[in-house]
Amino acid sequence: MKFNKEVMLSVIYVLLITTGVIMAELRQTGTLTPEYFVCTGKVEIIRVEITDKSRAQSTVLGGPGYEGYEVWFKFVPENEIRDERLEKVISKEHEFRLANSWYVGKRYLEKYGITPGKIYPCLLKILIRGTGTPVIFEIEGLDKKDYFESRR
Repeated sequence: MKFNKEVMLSVIYVLLITTGVIMAELRQTGTLTPEYFVCTGKVEIIRVEITDKSRAQSTVLGGPGYEGYEVWFKFVPENEIRDERLEKVISKEHEFRLANSWYVGKRYLEKYGITPGKIYPCLLKILIRGTGTPVIFEIEGLDKKDYFESRR
C-alpha cells in the first residue's frame, strides 16, 4: 500500500478538530458524561390520533410500512418540586414515538393498551451537565424499541 500524504494530513486534521471539540466541552462542563436531574412520576396519555403526518409514514421508502398514530402525553411528578427545568417540561404535552422516531401503529397501541386517560409510571431525566439527550422519559411498560409491527 502506497503512503498518501494528503490522506494522512486529512486524517490528522480531523483528529485535531475532534480533540479540540472534546477539550472545549471538558473546559465548559468539566465532564463529557451526562448528568441528569431525575424525577419520578407518571405520564397520562392525553390523545391518540392519526394525522396526515403520521399516516404518511406508511409510504416512506425504508419506513415501517404501516400508518402511524400520534400519541401525546403529559408528565406529572410524584412530589411537588420547585425547579425551573421541571416546570418547563411538565407545562406542556409531549409526543411518544419509537426509539427510531417512527410513529406507533394500531397493533402497538393494542399490545401496550395505549388509550387516552391511561397512566404509566415514568422516570423523567433532564440533562443538567455534560452531553446527552436533553429530556428523557423512561415510561414503564412501553418498549420504545419494539418494532414488531414493521416485521413482514
